[in-house]
Amino acid sequence: MGILTEGNTWVESLTQLETSDPVLGGPNGPANTQAKELGSRTKYLKTITDEVVNARGGKANLDERLDRYDAFDPGSIAALYGFMALGIDLAGLANRENLKTIRQRIQAGIVTITNRGVISGCTVSKSASAIRNLSLSAGTVFMNGITIPVPAMANCAMVASNSGTAAQVCYGYLFLDAAGAVRFSVTDFGAVVPDSGIPLCRITVPAGNDQVSDPNLASVTITDVRRVEAGYPMQVNSIAYASVALSSAVGDGEYAVLLDILDAKGGWNQRETVYAGDKASNGFRVYSGGSLDAVKVRWAAIKPNL
Repeated sequence: MGILTEGNTWVESLTQLETSDPVLGGPNGPANTQAKELGSRTKYLKTITDEVVNARGGKANLDERLDRYDAFDPGSIAALYGFMALGIDLAGLANRENLKTIRQRIQAGIVTITNRGVISGCTVSKSASAIRNLSLSAGTVFMNGITIPVPAMANCAMVASNSGTAAQVCYGYLFLDAAGAVRFSVTDFGAVVPDSGIPLCRITVPAGNDQVSDPNLASVTITDVRRVEAGYPMQVNSIAYASVALSSAVGDGEYAVLLDILDAKGGWNQRETVYAGDKASNGFRVYSGGSLDAVKVRWAAIKPNL
């Protein structure tokens, strides 16, 4: 005899054999129809039973198994809240540590060091022959990584009148024009020397001082602000630097500073003279001890143990 192939579905109604049905066997014979339907039900119930037994997890019954996961059990609720609180704390800690890394542990930026000044001469004086004019003595300056001779210039710039009620300040400076020639000029009141210039003097003009009351600038004060480096480039008295302020303080000066020179004017063999120093919790300085000028430096301050 053969073996019937059972299904695995619940058969809602069983077939009734009629008196007129032939007693015919075989896989699809009427005599085996009810047996196949009952077998399908039995297999379906067996599948469900196996799932329930597995769900008991070795417990005597499902109720005992579910008691372990009772969502309304005070102990379970406390444990659940504990895990949730721990997860929130860990997420908050991770976020704080991530922000600390972004804002404090690794800080970066770009700074430019201006390294220029006077080797000799280039003093500013008041003109005795032209109204409110200044004159410049001959000398030598250094800028763009090279030395440049400066000729004497008489009556080369005018100091503006001050019609206000308070003293005003402007600056005299040297610069290179489009043709590469050295020129002398005076800033407007309250303005600073352009980045491309070499400051020579600070000019203080009293209130009400004009060409009528003071044509020869007798009451105007000229203060020398030149950076004089007679031994340039072999020896300098003050090393050029740029100050860097950290966006977030790091507690102390125990951190590393990485420097990458992006651009500079002058001999590139001087790159080794660029270094970081004077490190404090809120900033540091980037020095250029050679002849390089307009040194554009990318910096990164790293303190991993915050």
